[in-house]
Amino acid sequence: MKDWHPDLSRSSSPRYMAIADLIEMDLRSGVLAVDLLY
Repeated sequence: MKDWHPDLSRSSSPRYMAIADLIEMDLRSGVLAVDLLY
């Protein structure tokens, strides 16, 4: 697993919402990927 270091300055939301938003944005852009093979 690679380390993920979100740039919280990309969001003006509270930290917990910013993290959720950044996870979504990075999943959509391909920065993060979901590995469904267990």
